[in-house]
Amino acid sequence: MSKLEKRIRSPENLRDDNTYYKIGVMAMMAYSLPRNIDRVDAMAVYPGMGEIERVTDVVGDWNRSISARHLFVGGVYEAEDTFDRLTEERLKESTYGLRRTDGVVIQQKANHTKEQADWIAAEVKARDIASLALYAPAYHLLRAYATTVKSMDNADVRIPIIPMPTRVSPDSVSAETGMNTWEMAPAEMERIAKYQEKGDVATKEELQDYINWSWKQPLFSDTK
Repeated sequence: MSKLEKRIRSPENLRDDNTYYKIGVMAMMAYSLPRNIDRVDAMAVYPGMGEIERVTDVVGDWNRSISARHLFVGGVYEAEDTFDRLTEERLKESTYGLRRTDGVVIQQKANHTKEQADWIAAEVKARDIASLALYAPAYHLLRAYATTVKSMDNADVRIPIIPMPTRVSPDSVSAETGMNTWEMAPAEMERIAKYQEKGDVATKEELQDYINWSWKQPLFSDTK
């Protein structure tokens, strides 16, 4: 066997028909996209689980941005023990630190990620958004990203989206579950597989087509 063959061969238990193999490849390639948030037309965040950092992270970037026209704040599941209603006034408090209020759009409520993603897709289409930075915690980001891509495909919308993992250590504990993100990640793998079967989350093949397209767009192709 040549050196090249050794490098590219896959282990027998990780063939391309293995669901978790595909999910791993999806994550690797989604996170290859440059994080040119200084050039995006809009920013979006999917809050939840009492993880305040999800919102403070994007709010900090939004406050400093000179390119983003809109900040989209997804709705939160009201049955969560850590539920916090994110009105504009609440976001302006010291907990979150919102200073730029013009262009902020808040979803009233959402029961799950797909409802957040469908709302974002509708807002992007209605407001003619050209590009988006999507913020979510690292353990949840792949599902959030692939769900958003699928929702936008269903809405006949295609724009480049930057996946932005929340800037927080993976040993930080989720307020809602009491578990750290290392512990929460395996369940996300199962949810991705489950919701791909339902048609709510982009498949590896769909995400591959989308990411290959994204790299050809000016937001990424002009990266030096």
